[in-house]
Amino acid sequence: FRDISSIDLVKDIRLGWNLGNTLDINCENLLEYDNDPKVFETCLGNPVTTEDVFNTLINHGFNLFRIPIRWYGHFGEAPNYIIDHKWLSRVHEIVDYSYQNGVYVIINNSFDVWNNTYPRDINHAIEITTKLWEQIAEEFKEYDEHLIFENINSPNKKNFNEEGDKESWEFINITNQVFIDTIRKGKGNNPNRHLLIAPYAAMVQENSIKNFHIPTTDNKIMISLHNFTPYNFTHGKIPKFTDTKSVDKIMKLIKNEFLSKNIAVIITEFGATANNNENERIHWADYFITKASNLGIPCTLWDNGKINKGKESYGIIDRTTYSIQYQDYINSLLEG
Repeated sequence: FRDISSIDLVKDIRLGWNLGNTLDINCENLLEYDNDPKVFETCLGNPVTTEDVFNTLINHGFNLFRIPIRWYGHFGEAPNYIIDHKWLSRVHEIVDYSYQNGVYVIINNSFDVWNNTYPRDINHAIEITTKLWEQIAEEFKEYDEHLIFENINSPNKKNFNEEGDKESWEFINITNQVFIDTIRKGKGNNPNRHLLIAPYAAMVQENSIKNFHIPTTDNKIMISLHNFTPYNFTHGKIPKFTDTKSVDKIMKLIKNEFLSKNIAVIITEFGATANNNENERIHWADYFITKASNLGIPCTLWDNGKINKGKESYGIIDRTTYSIQYQDYINSLLEG
């Protein structure tokens, strides 16, 4: 385990990829996994995850893999909230697909119903956060700095807005500190593990960020942000990328609020859907990733496994044939 700061760690990261719509989905009421937890990976149409997906992407230059995980439905009742051993074993197996190749891996807590940011849920969230991360930390205690833990993915209320409110900001600050304290009390390498925490909805919004608490005495804390700027272009609502000012504004805010204070940032989800506008998407990719890279911000491409599926087509690899899609788009991101 290299005892380096998160600011130094992110210098090693080139480009990341999300295993989206796989372990992070709500299918516990639809599928039976007593015999095989792998059925969850196929709930939204993706195939069972294989090591070849990661090997292919590693060979193309990716060296960070984020594995969003929905734990709800896979652990028992209070007070111990024991994680189902088959589910944890499958998570461990998928982590090893990339970790054993010497690249970076992020695992998180994604879209769990108990962490919606309402004050009435705070005590329940504290209990589950503590018990859940105690078990995950123990499972991976000997893994080195290449394994990163991320607390709540995009913490928010159901009636979503981009900035949140005072009670949501307080909820997030409390649960993030519980997460950090739990990992730091763990065994093995956990007292020195690099950790990711997110502001409200993981959005780059000034009010939310200004009410976001970041420990100043721990140099292994990083900020997880999602960014799909400009929204109308990246979500396929308009075909052309012309709004460079919105990207500039986001990067300036990240620089001023985090990087200038020596706080590392990873954009853990970003991307633009394929919308029969590949030249424009390549133009956006080059502009966005160059701006981020110049500031020392690694980015992790969102991939939901969908290819040629309309405005939701964020996939860049066929997970069955392992063929890379949109090679020029990927080249632009890697070169940037």
